[in-house]
Amino acid sequence: GTFRQRTASFVGPHTLATLHGYYADHAFISCPYITLEHGLSDHKLDEAQVRADMLHHSREKILLMDHTKFTSNGNILFGNLPEIDVLITDQVLPESWEDYCRQNNILLEYTDTRFHTQQTQHIQY
Repeated sequence: GTFRQRTASFVGPHTLATLHGYYADHAFISCPYITLEHGLSDHKLDEAQVRADMLHHSREKILLMDHTKFTSNGNILFGNLPEIDVLITDQVLPESWEDYCRQNNILLEYTDTRFHTQQTQHIQY
């Protein structure tokens, strides 16, 4: 594939063809945008295709998102939130997100230890 230096990732048809030959136990992905209404999105088609393939070719799907990614969506939709198993973020999300994760069996984890007690009390699976 082609190496995209800005994101330190490989993209393109060769990358996609290679991914089709593998099935991962755990896929750790991130994306530029996420909303409850539209799911996962991007503005770069080639990067969205790689992310979508990794979600499709993995048993456990783990989404790593900082708090700035939860405000808007890109023009290329590539993943549905209910497909995600674990969502890891750095700040407490609004209650609507916590409710959504609970209802869709998405484990919500916070990286900041100040939120672990609060998160554990709110999100029980």
